[in-house]
Amino acid sequence: MAIADLAKHDILDLLLGQGVSDDRKGQYLYGYMEAFMGFLSTQMTEKLKEEDVFAMQKILEDPEVSPDKIEQFYRQRVPDYDKYLFAATLAFKKDFLLSYYRKMLEEMVKGKHASVPLWIQLIATAEEDKWELVARIVKQIEDTYTQPPATL
Repeated sequence: MAIADLAKHDILDLLLGQGVSDDRKGQYLYGYMEAFMGFLSTQMTEKLKEEDVFAMQKILEDPEVSPDKIEQFYRQRVPDYDKYLFAATLAFKKDFLLSYYRKMLEEMVKGKHASVPLWIQLIATAEEDKWELVARIVKQIEDTYTQPPATL
């Protein structure tokens, strides 16, 4: 398996998003995107020459700057921008998920929850980049241990 297989899976599905309210999903996505933007900014800055870092700072000072202008700037200065962006995105997504899974395992261990063995398996499987199996384990956790929303 490869980390590239992670691109096939929606982040919400891998965060146990089934049965979660739209508001909660929005919170998940907002947190993910906020963390990703910080990560990506750092990663891209590391790829720039010092004079380009100052040029980017100038661009960002413009309140009217568009995301397209920022992307164009990086495309002109980062070799193999698309490949780099794809690899960085997958690395971040994997780290984000593993962090979430580890926090969940910690909570489940504290509560002596019956799902602990599945969380351990989930983390090991994600570390090995076996994303199809990760998706199945997530579904198993959802189906077995989460309550369906109440109906009227």
